[in-house]
Amino acid sequence: MSLNDLLVLAERSFAFLLDRGFELRSRSPATTESFRDGWSLDYHSPSIDVRVEYLEMQFNVLFKHNSTTASYLMVDREMYAQRSGLYGDMFPADGLPTVINQIATDIAAHYSSVLAGDASVWERLKRKTEAPVTKKKLP
Repeated sequence: MSLNDLLVLAERSFAFLLDRGFELRSRSPATTESFRDGWSLDYHSPSIDVRVEYLEMQFNVLFKHNSTTASYLMVDREMYAQRSGLYGDMFPADGLPTVINQIATDIAAHYSSVLAGDASVWERLKRKTEAPVTKKKLP
């Protein structure tokens, strides 16, 4: 599957955002098939921006509300006890179709408060994103 075929798949998988009042503001296809290349989709609503991107084998969904940006993986870990089962964001192109569908389905089913810009949810996410990172020491 080519990089731009994956873009089409992502656009179809995240089409539920259009039904929720988001507008597709930008669609940037890959210009080559190099693993260093990639694509992105930018969705906008009055209170939330969502960016879906695959760049250099890294798949991200980023939510932005005011000045706070939170990744899907961070929200999944901090609010949903890592329900997705994903522990990273690096995926080869041939494994990406399943991941795109899994993440889009999870967001459509469980992220209504994030997508709606719920103040209490975004306050929690803001605290989490601004908290200093503490390194855990090995025993």
